[in-house]
Amino acid sequence: MTTIAEHIIRTLADHGVEQSWGVVGDALNPLTDAIRRDGRIQWIGVRHEEAAAFAAAAQAQLSNRIGLCMGTVGPGSVHLLNGLYDAKKSHAPVLAICGQVPSAEAGSDYFQEVNNDLLFPMSPCTTRRSPPLSRCRTCSNRRSTPPTPNPASRC
Repeated sequence: MTTIAEHIIRTLADHGVEQSWGVVGDALNPLTDAIRRDGRIQWIGVRHEEAAAFAAAAQAQLSNRIGLCMGTVGPGSVHLLNGLYDAKKSHAPVLAICGQVPSAEAGSDYFQEVNNDLLFPMSPCTTRRSPPLSRCRTCSNRRSTPPTPNPASRC
């Protein structure tokens, strides 16, 4: 029986991906094992996920093919952000595969689990309750009603 990881790696290889940059971790084991078994994608281990994302972005810019980087649970995935932002600004086609905690363990403070609500808190100007109609006085973001004055608000 073929696993989901094998389908992902086969599809990426079929689309011309030749290297994957990243740091191994438990959450990526199925994918790195699928890479090993398939043999068409070379795993390039780096010391830090940021280097993986920058390398994938540079490779994508130079080859005009999909660059692939991987980061494991929590901080590993967060460390990809600088390189991915660089890829976005350069219009480089980069795919980042990020590991995640087991579904049954989500929200349980599982090892290295990142709580995105705490990491990226939504400002009063970006909540879903605020349709983009008028401008927020404190940050120029669009909202439907003027914000409640709050000097501690960082929009």
